[in-house]
Amino acid sequence: MYVSTGQSLFKVVDGTRLWAEVYFPAKEGAQIKKGEQIELHVKGSQKAIQAKVDFIQPFFSEGKQFLQVRSYIDVDKNEIRVGQLLTAHVVQAHDQALWVPKKAILDLGVQQIVFIKEKGTYTPFKVKTGLEADGWVEITEGLTESADVAANAQYMIDSESFIKVINP
Repeated sequence: MYVSTGQSLFKVVDGTRLWAEVYFPAKEGAQIKKGEQIELHVKGSQKAIQAKVDFIQPFFSEGKQFLQVRSYIDVDKNEIRVGQLLTAHVVQAHDQALWVPKKAILDLGVQQIVFIKEKGTYTPFKVKTGLEADGWVEITEGLTESADVAANAQYMIDSESFIKVINP
């Protein structure tokens, strides 16, 4: 290749200010907030890089919704290069919570329902959900510890059922 006068051969970039772009499912948007601690893992390394969430942007692409989360990395302390693959975990402190199997929740689109056993029958109750992990869902509102919840909400209804929720 020939070089002509004034042609750029290469571009010098400041490698001390890098950021990581990580993509999360959109349903986790309520749990990820700016300023929260994020733990980044470089592929092939056991060392974790500590950073903070700096920028969150919702995306919709190819029929899927997700969040783009940007976090600045201190290159002086970490051995990381431009273009390396990362995985991330958002570090969150949670209070005690009730968790139920994912199958125990019936998602009606605008509300989530669980079936609670009362006086020998199962009654639908509206709940609010939080985090999901390994087939379990956090219940943030609507249940008590003593509630006897049906393990599979889909099994409790048939195709012609109308669900009448008792609690507000």
